[in-house]
Amino acid sequence: MKEITDRRYPIGKFEYGKSFSNEDTRKHIKIISRLPKEIKKTLKKLKDGALDKPYRTGGWTARQVIHHLADSHVNAYIRCKLAATEKAPIIKPYEEKAWAELEDAKHGSAKISLKLLSALHARWVDFLTSLSNDDLELGYYHPANKRTVSLREAIALYAWHSQHHLAHIQLVAAGNFDKSGKKEDKKEKLPAAEKPKRARRSSAEVAAEKAAKAAAPKLSRAEVLAKARAARQAKPAAPKAAVAEKPKRARRSSAEVAAEKAAKAAAPKMSRAEVLAKARAARQAKTVAKPKKDPNAPKLSKQEIMAKARAARKSKK
Repeated sequence: MKEITDRRYPIGKFEYGKSFSNEDTRKHIKIISRLPKEIKKTLKKLKDGALDKPYRTGGWTARQVIHHLADSHVNAYIRCKLAATEKAPIIKPYEEKAWAELEDAKHGSAKISLKLLSALHARWVDFLTSLSNDDLELGYYHPANKRTVSLREAIALYAWHSQHHLAHIQLVAAGNFDKSGKKEDKKEKLPAAEKPKRARRSSAEVAAEKAAKAAAPKLSRAEVLAKARAARQAKPAAPKAAVAEKPKRARRSSAEVAAEKAAKAAAPKMSRAEVLAKARAARQAKTVAKPKKDPNAPKLSKQEIMAKARAARKSKK
């Protein structure tokens, strides 16, 4: 990648107020369609930890840039749809810097925003390619810039925006990022649990260890397995939790089983009506008769009911 003199605007600033031909618009739509694949290709070049490196001092990290692209282009898609369906709608700007400082933008998975961009750009490009020349002259009113932006200009703007932030990610992927480290986080971070540092060994110690390993006799597969079995046997077996012993049921003899079957066969069989009557009688015997409420008894107020309940609770204590 060629040397960048202005890290903030590696491809230069967008020029507002220009006129764009149909051929320009087709090129801009193509740039928008390619962005998710270009980011995916660039992400493969990022080394461990590079995703959280800022492309310039005081700038966003590569992770924040990817999340910002998803945030910005969701808004852009809606703005374009509003312009095509309403008469010069007034769009709502958003605080992009504040969005980029939220936790999901600073620490969330970049793959999620990449998936969002892939689906979003597919819909967006389908919509943009369906617009007629007359449709492309429609626009939305930007209250911050105090001007109407035509769809042609909006498409050009977001094609530039795609390449602008792609260049930022490419700076990081090429190792051309801010060497001082991450962007300073104004939010106070909780102290992490300190891990004991491993003593760094000298090259002589490393070489000695390698030589000792090489000189050691290699065990056969049978010897390795025998060693593993011996290690398992040497470990004391974990004591099993004591289970309450259930009394074992005495095993009956075949003569007792035969006698029980004969007794059941000899017993008089009950009719269906007798079985139902017996079941009803058993249910009635279990039911406790409740005293019927006196219809003439005076009704208690809510306070009296609460006082009665409190008194009942106290008497139980």
